[in-house]
Amino acid sequence: MKDLLAYLACLANPHDDLNLLRIINTPARGIGASTIEIVVAESNQAKTSIFDTLQSPGVHELLSAKTKTAVHAFIELIDRYETQIHQPLVELAPIAMALLQEIRYPEELRRSCKTPEEALNREENVRELVRTLADYQRRSTEGLSGFLAEVALDREHEEETDTDKDGVTLITFHAAKGLECPQPSLLIE
Repeated sequence: MKDLLAYLACLANPHDDLNLLRIINTPARGIGASTIEIVVAESNQAKTSIFDTLQSPGVHELLSAKTKTAVHAFIELIDRYETQIHQPLVELAPIAMALLQEIRYPEELRRSCKTPEEALNREENVRELVRTLADYQRRSTEGLSGFLAEVALDREHEEETDTDKDGVTLITFHAAKGLECPQPSLLIE
């Protein structure tokens, strides 16, 4: 689910560097760690987003022909789906499913899971997220950005609730001082 959310976030905003780095080679598309290091360094130096840096002719000079092809295909993928999701009255769930099929994400899930049951569970989670996107669109006009904001709030709420249930409470020694036994009462005469 996190990968799909990262893809959707990049379609809503390709300049979201954190999510772009999560999906740039998920599933593997020939953009390896050394290429990512080069792009991040160039992005930091130029003070531009990673997506803009990926399109820079100067960066392309630093890449092999095979990697340039992979980078170009990735940029084209993001551009094409970004254009689709910003069309008026577009249904987002079918676009999300088409993206997943194009990048062969179900195969990636099956390959990366240890058991077929785990793969089925993860695939169902992805399908559930797509259904949630469709449900959201039926009740809201806020589009993909609104959906992503709602998911982020839900995740934040779940994290807060989870920390309330199970966890360790840490206190400083000074705050704990005297908690083991009651303080003697002081009588002033």
